[in-house]
Amino acid sequence: MASSKVWRNVAAGLLGLACCMAAQAQIPLPSENPFRVTPRAAPTAPQPVLRSGPEIVDTTTMPRGTAPAPVAAPAATPAPAPVFEPVPAPASPAIAAPAPRALPESVSDVGPLVAPVETVVEASGAVAVVGPGDTLSVSVLGQPELDARLTIDADGRITVPFLGELDVSGLAPTEVGRRVAEGLRKGGYLQDPKVAVDVLRVRSRVASILGEVNRPGRYAIEGRLTLLELLAMAGGVREGASDTAVLIRPGIDPFTQQRVELFVGNRQLPAREIQNVVLQAGDVVFLAQAPRFYVHGEVSRSGSFPVEPELTVMRAIAIAGGMTQRASDGRISINRKGPDGGIVKIKVKLDDAVLPGDVVFVDERFF
Repeated sequence: MASSKVWRNVAAGLLGLACCMAAQAQIPLPSENPFRVTPRAAPTAPQPVLRSGPEIVDTTTMPRGTAPAPVAAPAATPAPAPVFEPVPAPASPAIAAPAPRALPESVSDVGPLVAPVETVVEASGAVAVVGPGDTLSVSVLGQPELDARLTIDADGRITVPFLGELDVSGLAPTEVGRRVAEGLRKGGYLQDPKVAVDVLRVRSRVASILGEVNRPGRYAIEGRLTLLELLAMAGGVREGASDTAVLIRPGIDPFTQQRVELFVGNRQLPAREIQNVVLQAGDVVFLAQAPRFYVHGEVSRSGSFPVEPELTVMRAIAIAGGMTQRASDGRISINRKGPDGGIVKIKVKLDDAVLPGDVVFVDERFF
């Protein structure tokens, strides 16, 4: 029993030794440090595997038990190489160059280094042109130190800060603002000035009205002023004013003038067209009192009355309120100024005409 146990231990030891020797023969020991980290190579793209076409085997003529010999498949006809023709790129749509835009009249070139800019000019009021005596308010947007209140002198000039004297007589307010803006821009004071011009007081363009109006005087012509508008500004005409106004307009030289009679009322002639003309600077309108006649004597209301067209004695007496009970229709006379300036007494009938300046007298009856 002891010997068999010994032999079993020896066999087990030999078996273990054989296993160790086999392991050493198959796994070589590394010659370098096994703990050194080797950098991993970058993965490469897999190479394509080319496979040939399938093999065709003919088994009809082969004896039994013989392995079929591979028969080479007929060479496949190579596919024609694709022909790549250049495809023309789509033509880009032609973009027309924008037409040059016309510059406004207020744009001017001030040099090759400064691009032309548009001068913005604002003007208020309705004054057509300015002249000597007018007072202007010139203001520059964003530059209150340049604002000024200027009066045009007798030579038609104004003195603008930083610019000096400018001749503005006969110019519109917009043109005055444009000249001030151009001067500031060309002088290098501002690159894009915006100038506003207001007319505070007008003395150069006035029209005068005198005579039978409620507020005679001088009135400024702002923009367009007609004769009827001037009469309205003067408060209207007084009672007894003539339907005809006299317009006196200065001529080319100071010693000449034009004198025109204009029909401005239709109290006497309602169907007549009113002559509403446009006034100019320096015009003088004179509205006289209407021609009158006088009635006294045996009438209800004595006094003076405006002459009407085709006025007769009967109508004159009717305008005066008619005759009293003591009046005599056969004793009516007119005192009229004669050619020599004297007064002539004329006995008239009811259908006789009455002229401007006539004095109609209605006498009483004897009994």
